Amino acid sequence: MQCFKIKKSKLFSICVSIILILIYKNLVEKQNDLHIECVISVSFLIATLFLLYIRYRKITGGMLFYICILIMHTGQIILTAFNLDFSSSLKSSIAISDIIPYSFEAIKITTILCLVIASTICIFENIEDLQKKNELIFPKIEIKLTKLGWCIITIVIVLTVISDLVRIKQVANVGYAYGYHQNNTILYYADFLFPLCYFLVITVYRNDWRMIRSVFFLVAIRDLYCAFLIGSRGEAVLDIIMCVFAISKTTTSTKIKNNIKCIFILSCIAGFLALPFTGLFRADKSLSFITFLKDNNPLVYSLTEFGGSIVNVRLALQNQFSLPISDFWTSFLSIVPMSTKILPNILNNYGGSYVNYLNIGFGGGLGGSVLGEAIFWFGEKSGALVYIFIYTLLVVLCMNKLRQDEKSSSLINNTVLLFLLYEMFYQIRGSISSFQSGLKILIYFWILMTAFKKYIFLNKNINDYKKGLKK
Repeated sequence: MQCFKIKKSKLFSICVSIILILIYKNLVEKQNDLHIECVISVSFLIATLFLLYIRYRKITGGMLFYICILIMHTGQIILTAFNLDFSSSLKSSIAISDIIPYSFEAIKITTILCLVIASTICIFENIEDLQKKNELIFPKIEIKLTKLGWCIITIVIVLTVISDLVRIKQVANVGYAYGYHQNNTILYYADFLFPLCYFLVITVYRNDWRMIRSVFFLVAIRDLYCAFLIGSRGEAVLDIIMCVFAISKTTTSTKIKNNIKCIFILSCIAGFLALPFTGLFRADKSLSFITFLKDNNPLVYSLTEFGGSIVNVRLALQNQFSLPISDFWTSFLSIVPMSTKILPNILNNYGGSYVNYLNIGFGGGLGGSVLGEAIFWFGEKSGALVYIFIYTLLVVLCMNKLRQDEKSSSLINNTVLLFLLYEMFYQIRGSISSFQSGLKILIYFWILMTAFKKYIFLNKNINDYKKGLKK
């Protein structure tokens, strides 16, 4: 009977999702007024977010992913719907006046793909698991990192610092955009290995508040100079979001969970105030924060700038058939370790065509986007829908798996899942080529940790450990 109820609820979700998408398409099919189209789109998106919250009664991992998608792709649509003026200082860099007023198709496709993401979350995020006790049950084994494990983490941190210093020097000498050039392969990998290592530490020391604070401090320090000196604000935001998510999904301590909630709320408030300012500050070093607040509405400014990812949707609609679909599929074969030694060179020479074509070769600027790349590679119809459906399904399944993973011996798998989620969140404003590189690093990491697990991790029986302390 319980099984029937679950299936019935999912069938109901599918029916509601299809009806919403069909109603939206019919309403905007012959719409020529930009403001009315934006109002309709925002109404459907807000209603969908409300329905998701009603279903789960809390902000789930899938909903967090959906909220990030909305901020990155519909910020300007929301402002247009509410007749809020865009900040004039952004128009020169993002060309807002040339993008939104003539992008009826981009608005429609973006909204439909967002509805597909919400539908996938609603159908596959297990509400039954969320209703269970929100604490993971671990066997009575204490796991610590050995000296070898800490040596590996230290090396990664050192490489990351060197990588960032190189980027800071490039930005200082040439400009913001050139801070994304990484000619050294080791330094390029360091950018991926850094979040991988702090996810590992969080997973191992999930109930040690002192260690968690140390990790947060380390991440925050890097985020500060990434945001202000390098200009990589998206990376800084993502680090905080995923760090909070990792702790909330692995810790069993109520105190740590409450502290993390406070940190997350404060970070969100600071983010909407400070992140827009960094964009202007890197262009004008004499600008003060007080002046910025007097001349700009931080919320409007943030939605305008981060919502600029809709630019990629428009460009993808214009140029979706410029590259053969086969390039996309064959490129993923190079994720397999040592594949570059086996596969023909033609299958390994991937990544430049898409990035260069959209004029984002330096890795920043307009960035990429999940929605834009889905359209570019597979078209705006069934292909894009399938791509987004599979992508969102992977996110939700990873989150469910992480919640159900109750064995402390599987901390390596926990770390792998957390990093995979990190990469997926990053691709909201990233690129498929970066995602491909991250997956390759993830495979090497998993092989290394699995092969040398007993040398990297130290297991102790908690009861014996406590007895030893009493003696």
